[in-house]
Amino acid sequence: MAVSYTAMLRHDYGEPDWERIRFAGTMAIYGATIGGCAILVNFLSRASFPEVPEHMSFVASAFFGVVGAIAGGTLTAPIAYWGYGGLPTFAFTARPKRGPRSLLAWGAIGLAYGMVLPMMLGMLVPAAFRFLAFKNGAINVPDLLSSFIDLIIGSPFLAAMLGFQYFFTGIAAGLLFGVGAWIIDIFSSSTDASTAKYGSWVMALGLSIVVVAALVFLPETFLARAGQLR
Repeated sequence: MAVSYTAMLRHDYGEPDWERIRFAGTMAIYGATIGGCAILVNFLSRASFPEVPEHMSFVASAFFGVVGAIAGGTLTAPIAYWGYGGLPTFAFTARPKRGPRSLLAWGAIGLAYGMVLPMMLGMLVPAAFRFLAFKNGAINVPDLLSSFIDLIIGSPFLAAMLGFQYFFTGIAAGLLFGVGAWIIDIFSSSTDASTAKYGSWVMALGLSIVVVAALVFLPETFLARAGQLR
């Protein structure tokens, strides 16, 4: 099936591929939300008997939630943008199929998300603790910069060793991401223009709100067990 000459001109003259950008944006929102909530659930799961899992203060939760969101959004946005599929180069070139992808495909992507997210957290969380130490006056600017350089050099080791602490939580987060991303993909790939253009954003935000609400309102003991997959 050939594309129109107008579509070819839009691609040739560099007009933004809004379908691809929308897809990457919605996946980034949902992936960031999952990442932000995953790190907080992981902290709850570290409580050992006789300790009772409890949420941190709002400020601390927001801070580490942002760290997790950076990891999740950074992981999902470029992959979603790259994997969405390009526009045809010439008018006689068939338009590639852009979705929706199957639940099985999203399950595999979710598993990959759950495997890589812990490694990213293993690198970012130590940097976050260094920043908190600087904010509290425990270290000065030279020490902060020096520690960041050490973290960058040791990032492969941190990704493997410290990332393991988030492994089971990451797998649970990956399953949740795969199902939610599949639903968003269905809306984003709808043949109805309004559903694709607006419904995908509404669904991404709606699912993100549901995930955050679950973090806030579900019992901490349940979240701690979920973070350990037990």
